[in-house]
Amino acid sequence: MNLPISKAILVAWIAVCCCQAQEVFHKELNDKLGVSVSQSLVADWHKTNDIISASDFVLKLKVADVGEQGIWTNRHYFLNMPAH
Repeated sequence: MNLPISKAILVAWIAVCCCQAQEVFHKELNDKLGVSVSQSLVADWHKTNDIISASDFVLKLKVADVGEQGIWTNRHYFLNMPAH
């Protein structure tokens, strides 16, 4: 199984996920295939009145002969919910 990924996406994924990523989900589908989701805070996000922080979630596919590759990412914003 060959899963091509561009070098630019790989470099961006490593920059986002390397030192501060925390794995929040991991599942081995069989002895050669697994998936995981990691969360990392977005350090350069500028806070606003409504948004207090942001995190990136990265879905990674792990294939025994290929290694681990980020295949999807999503940014989640944490909103400031004032008490009423």
